[in-house]
Amino acid sequence: ERRERGLRERAGALDGRATAARGSGAAARRAKLDALAFALAAHDPQRLVERGYALVEDDAGEVVTSAAEARAAGRVRLGFSDAAVHARIEPDR
Repeated sequence: ERRERGLRERAGALDGRATAARGSGAAARRAKLDALAFALAAHDPQRLVERGYALVEDDAGEVVTSAAEARAAGRVRLGFSDAAVHARIEPDR
């Protein structure tokens, strides 16, 4: 009986340590996942658009990143936070 009680106590202590170890590992993984989610959200093009920028794409849906690309495309799609509009690029005056 004494031996049994000792084994039960030891098993309980080990179970407690295992639970604590799992908890701290899970908390660390959760913190890392939260940090990655925050970094990903910071690079979301929609968040930039919501701050007043526009996403410019050509007819093929490729992002236009320069005036030269816009001129070459001739027509572009301007994506704003509430909707998109199409625009025609005119020659420089």
